[in-house]
Amino acid sequence: MIISWKTRKPATSQVTFGFNSGTLSNKSAKSLNLSVTHEVHLSNLDDEVYFYKMHSGTKYKTYL
Repeated sequence: MIISWKTRKPATSQVTFGFNSGTLSNKSAKSLNLSVTHEVHLSNLDDEVYFYKMHSGTKYKTYL
């Protein structure tokens, strides 16, 4: 699965995900590359429904 998004300012990229929207217990690796376009690849997923949240941040602030 590929999750992509854009930010107005250059920022880092990370995705948290899980089987329940209230418990996103898995994390992708955090990309420290500052960019306005973000793409995170999630692999080895089961054939289940996943909930996910994209995280981006600068060295001063984290955005969800």
